[in-house]
Amino acid sequence: MAEIRPFRGIFYNREAVGELAEVVAPPYDVISAGSAEKYFARHERNIIRLILGKGSQDSGERMSLYQQAAQVFDSWLDEGILRQDIHPAIYVYSQRYSLSDGSSRERFGFITRLKLEDFDKGVVMPHEFTFNRPREDRLNLLRACRSNFDQIFCVYPDPQKKVDGALEEVADTEEETFCLVDEEGIVNRLWTVVDQDAIAFILEQMADKKVLLADGHHRYEAALAYRDEMRRAGEGGKAAEYMMAYMVNMYAPGLSILPYHRIVEGLKELNVLKLLQTLSDRFLLKEVKSLPGEPSSQTLKRLLERELESECREGKAFGMYGRECGFWILRSMRDERDQEDLPIADHILGELDVSILHQQVIIPLLGTDSRKTGEAGGIRYTSDPYEALAAVERSESDAAFFLNPADIDEIMAIAGAGGRMPQKSTYFYPKPITGMVINKLDA
Repeated sequence: MAEIRPFRGIFYNREAVGELAEVVAPPYDVISAGSAEKYFARHERNIIRLILGKGSQDSGERMSLYQQAAQVFDSWLDEGILRQDIHPAIYVYSQRYSLSDGSSRERFGFITRLKLEDFDKGVVMPHEFTFNRPREDRLNLLRACRSNFDQIFCVYPDPQKKVDGALEEVADTEEETFCLVDEEGIVNRLWTVVDQDAIAFILEQMADKKVLLADGHHRYEAALAYRDEMRRAGEGGKAAEYMMAYMVNMYAPGLSILPYHRIVEGLKELNVLKLLQTLSDRFLLKEVKSLPGEPSSQTLKRLLERELESECREGKAFGMYGRECGFWILRSMRDERDQEDLPIADHILGELDVSILHQQVIIPLLGTDSRKTGEAGGIRYTSDPYEALAAVERSESDAAFFLNPADIDEIMAIAGAGGRMPQKSTYFYPKPITGMVINKLDA
């Protein structure tokens, strides 16, 4: 089962950098090319200089950026910009945040080292397909820097919330290592746990657990490849056998999963007639008309909060918007008998709205395989539905598809049965910030 270990975390020296909020950043995979510059400008020692670098995306120059990141990292350690804890620890991490409906939540978890396990062992379970390019990018950075600058996000089952109780007790009784409010207004708090009894209790509770890889598939697969390289080099059994992970109970009340919406390009002459011709045999089509004087953003809000929810009570459904055809809801008319003879993972997958969207709409219209959709450039992903709407209205894209969030029990069932959802099917919100703590593999 899942094997975790405390580690000596590396932190920013606040005396050297000032406010921690100035040097942290979102995870690398949510930083767009357009937004990266603001993190470079925010502080000369912002973590973005380690996780992304600045320069051309040419493969040769990218390689030099990995080496540059390693040099910067080493210099920050030598200069005392970064400091390492004296004692191995487990780090309790809390994020207090608000959702779009105005509700507030707090999610407790802990940061530890997780032993890398091949997926076929069923201990660490992926739930999404990955892309080749990001995986190679993270592997090259790992080779150069031999460190985890951010943590993968894992979910484990603890219905009795025993670990949660221990984490909340730490938060109630121990002094914070730091507290910062990030640019989204999320309150991030971290506590350092060095008490051996407390660590032993958490390790004991996790000893019989399997974990879902909620976020960080590319980083995990890169870490597996790096581990195998170290084994071939005779360095197996050392720190490369582990990677830094943020662990959260799947039953924690603060766990939120948002959908990734799809922005699609390459759908020429998208109109009502084309929809009817290509989709009417599999979907009930319902137009969502804008009310007099209603802006498109308000129509989308109504679609997401009322129309789509209502249709989903009748079956699997998702929304669509195109400039020429407006807003539509597509509700599946799939025959349950189509799924009867499928393996359990494929059966559950076949009933997910994101799978139906890919198999019945995106793949036929784009003419591409589900595992490659997105890598070839025909589709973009966003957790912000209004960003998707704006992309279509600016004529940057042809259509946007809007999805409901996946259910954690469905995700665990698919992963437990060995299945994988399409890429970018889930957005576990909020993502842990990058730069809070670093795990050096050769420490």
